[in-house]
Amino acid sequence: MSVDPYALCPCGSGKKVKFCCQAILPEMEKVERLLENNQPRMALQTLEKLLPEHGGNAWVATAQGWALLADHKHAEAKGSLAQFLRKNPDHPSANALHALAAFQADGFPASKKAIHRAFRRSFKAEPSIVAGLAASMAEVYLSIGQVLASRQHFALALRYGDEEDRRQAFQAMVEIDGDTSIAYPLRGVHNTPSFTGNDATQEAVQKAHRLSAVGCWEEAAEALDPVVQQQADSSDAWQTLGLFRAWDGNPAASEALHKAAQLSSNFEVAVECETLAQLLEPLGDAEHIPVRAVSYPVASVSRLLTRLDDQKKLVRMPEAAIANAGLSDVLAAQYDILDRQAVESADGLDLDSVPRVIGRVMVMNKSPEGGDDATAVSVVSGLEGEEFGIARKSYEEAAGDCLGPAREDTEDERKSSQFTSKERLPLETQFSLPFTASASTRDRVGKAWHERTINELWPTTALKALGGKSPREAKGVAELRVPLAAAINVLDAFCDSRSRTVSVNELRQQYDLPPMEAVDLPADANVNLLSLMQLRRVNLKSLSDEQFKPLLRRVLLSRHNLHAYETLREYIENRGHLAEEMPQEREQALEALVDICRKTLRRDEALKWVQHGQSMAKTSAKPFNSLVAWKMKELIVRMEDKEDPELKKLFDDMWNNMGPKLPAIRDALRQLGAAAGLEPPGAGVVIAETTVGATGAGLALEPAGAGDSSKKLWLPGQD
Repeated sequence: MSVDPYALCPCGSGKKVKFCCQAILPEMEKVERLLENNQPRMALQTLEKLLPEHGGNAWVATAQGWALLADHKHAEAKGSLAQFLRKNPDHPSANALHALAAFQADGFPASKKAIHRAFRRSFKAEPSIVAGLAASMAEVYLSIGQVLASRQHFALALRYGDEEDRRQAFQAMVEIDGDTSIAYPLRGVHNTPSFTGNDATQEAVQKAHRLSAVGCWEEAAEALDPVVQQQADSSDAWQTLGLFRAWDGNPAASEALHKAAQLSSNFEVAVECETLAQLLEPLGDAEHIPVRAVSYPVASVSRLLTRLDDQKKLVRMPEAAIANAGLSDVLAAQYDILDRQAVESADGLDLDSVPRVIGRVMVMNKSPEGGDDATAVSVVSGLEGEEFGIARKSYEEAAGDCLGPAREDTEDERKSSQFTSKERLPLETQFSLPFTASASTRDRVGKAWHERTINELWPTTALKALGGKSPREAKGVAELRVPLAAAINVLDAFCDSRSRTVSVNELRQQYDLPPMEAVDLPADANVNLLSLMQLRRVNLKSLSDEQFKPLLRRVLLSRHNLHAYETLREYIENRGHLAEEMPQEREQALEALVDICRKTLRRDEALKWVQHGQSMAKTSAKPFNSLVAWKMKELIVRMEDKEDPELKKLFDDMWNNMGPKLPAIRDALRQLGAAAGLEPPGAGVVIAETTVGATGAGLALEPAGAGDSSKKLWLPGQD
């Protein structure tokens, strides 16, 4: 690297090199070349000669920091940069490098103050470093379930990073907004209200907003603390404080948002604040039910599986499902542990007679090759409590002497594991139906459980947000109207993440609460600035086409089942001209409607939208390919009910009429046929029944956003 002597000096003095660091220019050019060639140790040797006389020079100090970081000497880099910053606390590059070194050496949150100093001082000088730190913090927050903090830090990286930083940050935000396992009120954008303070607090409010703008939300909240004490009756002040704390990952956010809800004169604003507060409320130890996991060494996997396969209370996951998840090398088998013996047929059984899943067993090969391995391990897991004890005992009795000594999970492991709350426990149930159960049986059981959840279990569950009262007891209590409406939103979010729908307005009516207030947006309103809870209340009919387009894209991403269903029907049925203008979104909308109807147990309607897609395939750019894709979707939907009289006809029609034109279809049909016990036309082999993966035998035919959750840690209640 050759430095122009008339360029601004890299030390940051603002002078030209010729009039600043000319004396060390040859040595520093050598250092820069060595760093560019990934030779940090040689660069450090050169710098050692400069340090005695020029150790306080910013160019030398930052180059030394770079070299130590490149040599993976993070703690040493942190120390040397800290020494320089004692005399030069505002140096932008040194602050950025010190924050990076602190993060690498100490992790997060120990490095938080150093990172925030870099946020305040280094965005212009070192945008890539600071954006990278923001993205790293976002990843940490996401790993501990602080969704609002994670998304806001990704937004910071999006704002200040280079093109690649922005691309990655945007993709991460899209993934958060589209993750339906996250309660929908926590996803998407959240904006502070227009709070400017009064004459006495205006300066402090402005300072808080300046700190917020550069991602220093802890300091922003601290600056706002005295303001809310002076303006303690301001809902906007408390809401702003609550969001600053939430973006900082501070559990005290819920306290401020509860206060904002209590003070707001607008019922819907109050309900939104209270909903966030309830979702962000930290669980105390007494409210926290962790997932327990006990492991056992296994000497012979095959011998263990032989014993487990004979047990009536253990149901083995089909090998095809494990293969579809890409886990065959490490997972030898997986079993559900039931509270009673498995049934061969659930036809005619009432809900209380259907076996429930109370635990899970995973038998894992530690060697990548699998097979019998003396170091193989089995793990029994389930929510802590009496039923986990029963599940564990059932497994140990079934496995007998195939298991070595149990390794109990530690207290730290329980604290870091997935968990549920005591309030949610009554709603967390998974039933075990035979793999051969018809779609109508599965739908009947699913609907019966959902109705029990909404009409019996939730109404009688004591909730902390309601002061220990149940929703039924809180009905008609004036001071609990807002918390009760928010609790309905929380229930809606819980059910939606499990592919069940709740009519918020019907529940509000049932509990003597007003319906959600519909919002007619002004013509110049930007729907991208609305939270998902605000978006739900928008009157779709009031939107111009230009407003409807971004709303449609947000709905397709966030995929709240009921809201998406209503919006997509408005798009397909009442805005046909837009559908013609936006063929890609039209395809996505139809796929989403099929997916929503399938997940919410409306199979007949799913088929209706499939047929709509088939009729529109004729006008697509590639009509045959589009028709094939929609036919495959129809086949997958019909396969959910193996008694469907149209299933075999459709299978044969695709084999005979589409297979010759596109041979790859027949390969996919063979796999799907094996899953459904369907023989290709003219074949005489009866194929054993198994299960089919959601992606349809490897073809990308599912609606956008349909994910595979089979690799996630299981919790009772997850399908």
